[in-house]
Amino acid sequence: AVNSQIYQTEQQIKKAEEELEAILQESNNEGINVPFNSQFIWPCPGYTNITSGFGYRWGKLHKGLDIAQAGISGKKVVAAASGTVTIGCSTCTHNYGKYKNGKVYSCGCGYGYGNYVIIDHGVSGGKYYRTVYAHLKPGSITVSTGQKVNQGQKIGAVGTTGNSSGYHLHFEIRQGSSSKNLSPVNPKKFF
Repeated sequence: AVNSQIYQTEQQIKKAEEELEAILQESNNEGINVPFNSQFIWPCPGYTNITSGFGYRWGKLHKGLDIAQAGISGKKVVAAASGTVTIGCSTCTHNYGKYKNGKVYSCGCGYGYGNYVIIDHGVSGGKYYRTVYAHLKPGSITVSTGQKVNQGQKIGAVGTTGNSSGYHLHFEIRQGSSSKNLSPVNPKKFF
């Protein structure tokens, strides 16, 4: 019975990850073909400590950077580049560290990303770019779907919603040959 429950839970997690990946591949925004200079700025001004980098951890790919340090709670998150916004989730109210029996767990909101924002940036050198900002504080998202934002514009604040053990920003850069074929890349190569 326990093995059956574990299998069902693993299947639910796999399905949720596939659904999230499909959302991150889709763009609700027209004009993705706009030119982009592929220049990014740091998404959490004044906070540069990376607690988990891009790469494999716990047997799966960590698709971005986790930025965390003392005093980061509620600090502003800015658009790393100009673009068009898609809100992934803005309804998660579970803004607390989720850590039990030595494991981080998820409240289930935003497929584990909690409150998150996606920004489409357009095309540079034949590649499309999109950024993702996750675990944002409840009520902090200052942009709306379809809105054009400028580089450096505040889009939200650091929280700990979704699958999160403490206050941090999970930041991803995705690139690909088309707006429907984007893969996560290491954000550190852009800074």
